[in-house]
Amino acid sequence: MREIGQRRGGNYEARKSKTYPVAIRDLYRAWSDARRRKRWLGESEMTVRKATPEKSMRLIWGDGTHVQVYFWEKDESKSQLQNQHTRLAAHADIERVKRFWSERLAALAGFLA
Repeated sequence: MREIGQRRGGNYEARKSKTYPVAIRDLYRAWSDARRRKRWLGESEMTVRKATPEKSMRLIWGDGTHVQVYFWEKDESKSQLQNQHTRLAAHADIERVKRFWSERLAALAGFLA
């Protein structure tokens, strides 16, 4: 049997989601614009693999792991994102990644305020 967070191939994944009191275009722009993203995410090394405006982004992290971000509009002034960090090597990485994303998504909330 697989452990919680373990995928069929043996790697692990962690998810975080958060709702923000901003329009989806503002939330998406905070992710898609490199200068804006650096202000709340910091110096994280990544490559944007694919982006669909106001829908999703797929990133390759500097350590080779992958991050998918999905965006949903709740109403004109409220939007949500779900972040899925995949290809983690060990179960212990799940908590570390969840802590990281909790901190960064809180920083994003401050940036958007």
